[in-house]
Amino acid sequence: MLDRTARTLSLCLAASAVLHLALVAQLPGFPIQLDAQETPLNAQIVELDPPVPPPLPQPVPKRAIKQAVAPKMPLAPVAPPPAAIASPAPEPIVLPGPEPIVLPSPEPAVSATPEEADPAASEMAAAESPQATAAAPESLAPIPDTEPPAAVAEAASEPPQRQTGTIRYEVYYGSDRFSIGRSVQTWSIDKSSYRLTSFSETTGLLGLFRPYHYAYVTEGRVEPDGLKPEAFTVRRGRDGERQATAHFNWASGELTFGKLGSARTAPLNASSYDLLTLFYQLPRMGLTPGQLQVSVTTGTKFNTYLLEVGAEEVLELPVGTLRTIPVRQVRRPGEESIAVWLAPEKRYLPVRIVFLDEQGDMTAEQIATQIAVGTLAADGR
Repeated sequence: MLDRTARTLSLCLAASAVLHLALVAQLPGFPIQLDAQETPLNAQIVELDPPVPPPLPQPVPKRAIKQAVAPKMPLAPVAPPPAAIASPAPEPIVLPGPEPIVLPSPEPAVSATPEEADPAASEMAAAESPQATAAAPESLAPIPDTEPPAAVAEAASEPPQRQTGTIRYEVYYGSDRFSIGRSVQTWSIDKSSYRLTSFSETTGLLGLFRPYHYAYVTEGRVEPDGLKPEAFTVRRGRDGERQATAHFNWASGELTFGKLGSARTAPLNASSYDLLTLFYQLPRMGLTPGQLQVSVTTGTKFNTYLLEVGAEEVLELPVGTLRTIPVRQVRRPGEESIAVWLAPEKRYLPVRIVFLDEQGDMTAEQIATQIAVGTLAADGR
């Protein structure tokens, strides 16, 4: 039984193996896998080898042909010989490349420079080329040779740009000439503007027991007809605080003046001045004997006055013996007045100033004790 059974099993196993082998041999995938490993590799090698060389040679002639097609337009008249078309074709392939590079650069440079863009080209050449820059000084060389002497002569003939100076006064009280203080006037005048100051203070016993300061400051323009004040300030008192101002608005023809907080207005005229400007304007008005009419503001008042220009007088002063021209305010009854003596030998500066009260008596007198005149350049040196 056992032998029989074993033989049966062996036969069954053998039959099963044969069937499996037959089935496996008939499967399509098994032989394809074996052939696919060999044939696809050969097919890829065969297909890839031809494309690799063709792309390199093929695009080159195509681009060359495209470039050669463009010059066919100029080559059309030379097309009668068909055989020559094939031979020149490769030669122009190299020539058209440099032709566009060479033509644009020389043509604009040669044609535009001398004919169309003379000014621009000349300026560019002058700015870039060393020869042009070297030629520029040569053309300018004669100009400095001829002009500087004239410029030097003009500079030498021109007056100083700014005239400055200081006058120091001793201040006396009454006809007994009791010294009560001192005063200093300064001026700075150039071709277009001016600034004048006057500062007075009590000295000695009076300054100790009754200190008092009095200051004028005026600024304005210098015009052909004389000084034109623009702003005038008055300070007075123990501490020299500001008391009054006057503003000359020549554009509107109006003067604004008065104490602080109580300003008034009045019409201006061509002969309107502040008190300090008047002293330096008088020499510009022609000091011939006779009368002058002016409008003057003291900061708190603005009135029209009549001035009397007198004959020359010789005064003995600390600054020397001087010829002077007196200019006196024609006194009105009940009003204060003033008189000034101008010295032609001292640039018509006021070397003596006298103040009179309502009765015409002298209340104070300023006598020049020192005069210093100088000039300043535009930079203040």
